[in-house]
Amino acid sequence: MRDDTAGMSLTTQAISKISAGTSTNARMYRTVYILFQHDTRSTSIVEVFADVQDANNECLQQASSHGVTLTSKSSTTGPDNHFFCPVEPLRWDTPEGLSCWVEGFDVVPKKIASPARN
Repeated sequence: MRDDTAGMSLTTQAISKISAGTSTNARMYRTVYILFQHDTRSTSIVEVFADVQDANNECLQQASSHGVTLTSKSSTTGPDNHFFCPVEPLRWDTPEGLSCWVEGFDVVPKKIASPARN
């Protein structure tokens, strides 16, 4: 995957640090999918999603709204009958320098609040 961190805002760089923490307990974190868009001047966050398929669909909508012709109308479709393969985040690029892509980040809480006691 190409590194597009050059020219990102401080906010975007801060979000990229979300995945720095790791957890062995699957219930301790949640993956969020961030839709990025890059033009010749800057990279920005378009939207944040809880599901990769929703993020991929919006990435496809962004392509359509910018008049980008894609070779396929959908991203990876996911598991089949023989292999378990997760849906992969989508990306598209144009020769003019416009890009749009989805990245997944694990959000790891620093503290877990206990329920209030009565």
